[in-house]
Amino acid sequence: MTRTRMALLALLGLCGLSSCSKDTGKKAQEPTPATGGSTAASAAPCPATTMITALDSSTDISAAGPFDLATFTFAKAKLSSDGTAVQIFISNKDWSLDRLTSQPSPVENNGEAYVTLTFKAKDASALVGAYSPKNLEAPPAREVSTSLIVKGNALGVSLGDSKAELVDKTAGRVCGTFDLQGEHEFEGKKTHLAGAFVADL
Repeated sequence: MTRTRMALLALLGLCGLSSCSKDTGKKAQEPTPATGGSTAASAAPCPATTMITALDSSTDISAAGPFDLATFTFAKAKLSSDGTAVQIFISNKDWSLDRLTSQPSPVENNGEAYVTLTFKAKDASALVGAYSPKNLEAPPAREVSTSLIVKGNALGVSLGDSKAELVDKTAGRVCGTFDLQGEHEFEGKKTHLAGAFVADL
């Protein structure tokens, strides 16, 4: 067997163990750092930015407005001590996490508001993934809840046809999307809160 033929067979053997095509694909994802119940990343990418695309309430909040959706660019996140829940705050003013989680509400002026989202799983390892309003008891045992805080009012939302996803949670960041519909209708008005978030954790 000639040296040229031996070299060709060796090269073909290497191609059998690893792809010789130009498109080598993405590298395998490294494990997520473990911090109080960190979970592996979802297959979906994180949203590019924090935004609110719908802010409609069946309760009349016009007196506390108007609300400019383009200003809802601030997101904060707080992980529970056991790692089974994360609370997200999306606001149009850069309040600290301490102010968002204490009373009284930091909202003082018309046009200011924030949305809270709470993602809760029965097990910390299941925190990342798709959520619906009421399935903490059924697999995958996750639920999402929300409220809207405006000047003079804090509105809990009874969720109906809703969906949300905690896309990723690492040691320092959490991100996701939501499209939440109020279950009840009042005088032709419906609650609808939708958007995306990327927050330091």
